[in-house]
Amino acid sequence: MFNGFALAEPFCAANNVNQQDRVKIAASVCRDGDPARGRFRGPGDQVARMGSISRYIFRTTFGAFALVLISLTAVIWVTQALRDIDIMTSQGQTILVFVGITGLIIPLLVLVIAPIALLIAVVHVLNKLSTDSEIIVMSAAGMSPWFLFRAFMSVTIVVSILVMSISAYFAPQGLRMLRDWLTEVRANVVSTIVQPGRFTSIEANVTIHIRERRTNGQLIGIFLDDRRNPNERMTVIAERGDLVDNDAGTFLVLQDGIVQRQETRKPDPAMVAILRGGFAMENPDDDSQIVQVSPEGGFAIVKLDRIVPAAPRPLAAIRDAIPVPAPEKIICVGVNFPDRNAEYKDGQAAQSNPSLFVRFPRSFVGHDAPLIRPPESLQLDYEGEIAIVIGKAGRRIAEADALGHIAALTLCNEGTIRDWVRHAKFNVTQGKNFDRTGSIGPWLIPYTDESQIADIALETRVNGEVRQHDRTSRMIFSFRKIINYVSTFTTLVPGDILVTGTPTGAGARFDPPVWLKPGDIVEVEAEGIGLLRNGIADEG
Repeated sequence: MFNGFALAEPFCAANNVNQQDRVKIAASVCRDGDPARGRFRGPGDQVARMGSISRYIFRTTFGAFALVLISLTAVIWVTQALRDIDIMTSQGQTILVFVGITGLIIPLLVLVIAPIALLIAVVHVLNKLSTDSEIIVMSAAGMSPWFLFRAFMSVTIVVSILVMSISAYFAPQGLRMLRDWLTEVRANVVSTIVQPGRFTSIEANVTIHIRERRTNGQLIGIFLDDRRNPNERMTVIAERGDLVDNDAGTFLVLQDGIVQRQETRKPDPAMVAILRGGFAMENPDDDSQIVQVSPEGGFAIVKLDRIVPAAPRPLAAIRDAIPVPAPEKIICVGVNFPDRNAEYKDGQAAQSNPSLFVRFPRSFVGHDAPLIRPPESLQLDYEGEIAIVIGKAGRRIAEADALGHIAALTLCNEGTIRDWVRHAKFNVTQGKNFDRTGSIGPWLIPYTDESQIADIALETRVNGEVRQHDRTSRMIFSFRKIINYVSTFTTLVPGDILVTGTPTGAGARFDPPVWLKPGDIVEVEAEGIGLLRNGIADEG
């Protein structure tokens, strides 16, 4: 034994070591050892397998590595775990849930800390061997430095295998479990902890308030305030909502409400009404658009900061509903294409101001819902049009500023009972407002810039036959002019719908007139907006 360093029986034949002459004996130790044990046969011979010295260095290095790794991981885990202490304090979870959730980050910590811990362990062992003169003893015994580094290499291989295993399986699995567990916890906050009549923070900068929770779990009267994005604040007010679990996560699906987006550098908020939106209880990265629609999924949604689509649902599940559930005003423009003015054959030039009339929300249905022909008339007609949804309130809006008040675009089939528009001398209200004779949809498209509407094709087809076709660049009154003119006499508010006029080719203009009948299919399509489709059915 040299300073606690074993060089005796495990390496060579038994030796009587004079402790006062250790260096001299060490210089000759093992030269006459047992060759069967793979020992030194002379000063230049090396062993063929790991001996006691290598095992000693391996054990010491790996022990130091494990101690450093565990210590650093524990310290960093505690500091990170304390940041999520609100899981217990404000979200009502047990200490086991808290430890379980925060413990799932340990594989990631090990990946980062392991190389550092290995370096510290190697430096520690080298320093220990030098301080205890063990390196001198090994050198005096004629041992190659390879013995030293072979042990370090063995530890490095073991640590590498550990790190690769964690990187390939344990870390990804831990992240998936962490995401699922946090999603479940936050969903439980909404479903069990959020109490009607109280403001509850479900996570940092996200506050929710509900008016009522029904026995089936549906939430009524939802207020949701999201301030996680430092550049904008998003507020949602919805009439009802449901928690939905699917493979993409847990979502709070909101229906019949308003989304308000307040950007930090803009004094006025942008608002848009929603038919159905999914508020994710996770943290998606995409926060790009005020409104997003999903033709493939077949439903209208709003995507604003943390709002994302819920599970796709067929349009049949939301038929009859227009994308804006409760507009204050629906104002329609008549005679807004040059050929439409000529259709009247009254010899008058186009008017200098738009012709306007009002429609009630009840006179419209949504995409794929049938338009209803009433028993009072057979003269149900079609009019394909582009509709704009107001997102910013305003009165006497200048044409230069008008497009900044648009939140979204959609389509309208402004169905009309023709003989009823002539029941009186100066109005068309009756023929324009029979219940369920028109349609709006299929979804809302976010308005971003004027190129979306400046020169796009608008087409109406009946049973596949093109009946109307024109381009918005030919409109008599531009979108800017319509907003400017209407806002002169009434305040436009978020959710108002302006229906901007139809091209020539309505059924009333054929000779003889061609009216819609049960079984017909009417399609209104516009570039970049979508396709609105409705069948025809008799009332009752």
